[in-house]
Amino acid sequence: MVRTESESSIYQAVPVAMQSSAPVSAAPRRAKPGVALLVIDGKRLEKALLPSAVQICRQLSQRLDILMTSPPQEPLHLLGRFLQLLERAGIDYRLTQAEGDLAEEAMRYVQRHRQISMVLIGADRKPSAELDMASQQLRDLGYPVGMLVA
Repeated sequence: MVRTESESSIYQAVPVAMQSSAPVSAAPRRAKPGVALLVIDGKRLEKALLPSAVQICRQLSQRLDILMTSPPQEPLHLLGRFLQLLERAGIDYRLTQAEGDLAEEAMRYVQRHRQISMVLIGADRKPSAELDMASQQLRDLGYPVGMLVA
């Protein structure tokens, strides 16, 4: 399920970048310029959130940068299937792995890659204070931020 954090820390079923009267499953809109960034923790790679990232990119971006902190502990075939989904959807992607803190690495990434137009943060069922802080910092910089919660 795709969820976002509102100011009151209640998670809603529609990401900030897509708030409109149209449901998430509506026909894809014309792709907008820019690059979406998906930030995920390799230790908690969730199978359920990956198709949601593909769906959002189909509607809002033609390219997805994937920033994965920590090496994946889930089987690598899960990541491979996700990359195949992106390819079948016609979405260009770049996979980058970092060893640092998720919030710090996300901030560094958007500072280095100015073409990022929105940020998606993948989380397990209970988003942490770290993810809340990271999403707020990114919003303060002007990025639409969506939380993908499995």
